Amino acid sequence: MIFPSKVFDFLKWLCIIALPAISSFYGTVGGKLGWPAVEAVTLILANVALLLGTLLGISNYKYYHQTGLNMPEDETEVDNNGEG
Repeated sequence: MIFPSKVFDFLKWLCIIALPAISSFYGTVGGKLGWPAVEAVTLILANVALLLGTLLGISNYKYYHQTGLNMPEDETEVDNNGEG
């Protein structure tokens, strides 16, 4: 499945910014204020973010694979030969 660009961008924001922030907030504040099921809620939110991230990664891969475009590379290079 390839998500349309606007849907992809929204889901990416949701998965990278919103869900982790909400999970952290609920876990921290909810624990102090005695909100119900703090562990369950934070665990569910974190796993929803993980699921969305996986789906977005697959969508991104398929988009670049089907369009024949080169995937953008990271700006940082990793030295895997053990030097420096």
